[in-house]
Amino acid sequence: MKNISIIILTLNEEAYIKNTLLSLRNCREIIIVDGGSKDRTIEFVKKICPASKVYITKMNIPDSRNLGAN
Repeated sequence: MKNISIIILTLNEEAYIKNTLLSLRNCREIIIVDGGSKDRTIEFVKKICPASKVYITKMNIPDSRNLGAN
């Protein structure tokens, strides 16, 4: 496992999140900050990477990045 933490900002990324998460499975930590997706983005995240941290927020992009980093 690589000693890398990844922060991913999402909003309705159902079509892309699966391949993204599968490519990151060797990372130590995956943090998802979702802007309130209306599709199944969060469902896919929890299924593919159940150990990932998921935050759902309506913050702007810079604040969302900061939330993931803290």
